[in-house]
Amino acid sequence: MAEAAATRPAWAPQGAWTGILAAGRHGAAGGAAGLTVTPLEGFGLALVLARRGPGADGADAVLQGLHGAAPPRLPQLSAGPVVDLIATGPGRWLVVSADRAIAATLAAALGPHGAVSDQSDGLALVRVAGLEARSVLAKGCPVDLHPRAFAEGAAAATMIGHINTTLWRRPDRGGDPVFDLAVTRSMAGSFGDWLLASAAADGCAITEPARPG
Repeated sequence: MAEAAATRPAWAPQGAWTGILAAGRHGAAGGAAGLTVTPLEGFGLALVLARRGPGADGADAVLQGLHGAAPPRLPQLSAGPVVDLIATGPGRWLVVSADRAIAATLAAALGPHGAVSDQSDGLALVRVAGLEARSVLAKGCPVDLHPRAFAEGAAAATMIGHINTTLWRRPDRGGDPVFDLAVTRSMAGSFGDWLLASAAADGCAITEPARPG
């Protein structure tokens, strides 16, 4: 018994949104919720920065081989069967995968062609969807989220509620917009507070976390 206690981890791993986004209805209680919020937990996340100068195309070739399509150059999402690539600037991508070891895979494949930073425990992912998703996010986001300006697949590195955020739009669901967001994990609490306050008037339904597979 004493031996078991001695080997038990002092800290139990927790999701980025544990204690922040609790499943249930929040805000206005009448009628359908204007917003559905789904914490995304357990995904592999990596930031990739391509090498500049001679050999700069090497990162593109590696990402294309892994992704099955040329990586986007403009700020946008390219969803694939193995990884999603979100371009956030010239030669810079956020990579999202069901594989928690994706950063190590990328680092080994890229070699001298780019730098990789494992963000699997550094960023918090969340999905915001519903009829009022656009108007709620617009309360704190300077990016024009009108569908003509921010179409499906669009992405932006911006600020929401004064918090650095990577934002991208997924295909609509039932005619309603779907956005994925990544914020620094240390700011997840502040972002969650802002999101719930901004969605209160429309009603917000938080689901159980979605995980790979």
